[in-house]
Amino acid sequence: MKFNPEKYSIPDEPMKPFIDPIEIWSYINNTTSSPEKVHEIISKSLAKQRLYLEDVAVLTNTNEAKLIEEIREGARTLKRNI
Repeated sequence: MKFNPEKYSIPDEPMKPFIDPIEIWSYINNTTSSPEKVHEIISKSLAKQRLYLEDVAVLTNTNEAKLIEEIREGARTLKRNI
């Protein structure tokens, strides 16, 4: 598997901070969640593909109880598989 990191506002350099709180809040505040997106991201994680900040923001912004339970079940399944 080839690793292709996503590019963020702060470059990923050894021994230097790489988390930009403004960028993270931008993802959280400007990303919407939909059942389609949530299912796509759950499938992506179960296939052990890398999740990006936008993917995590979609999951974080999910507020439907049924979808939240699907996210939890996906996490349990991934944990068991690993």
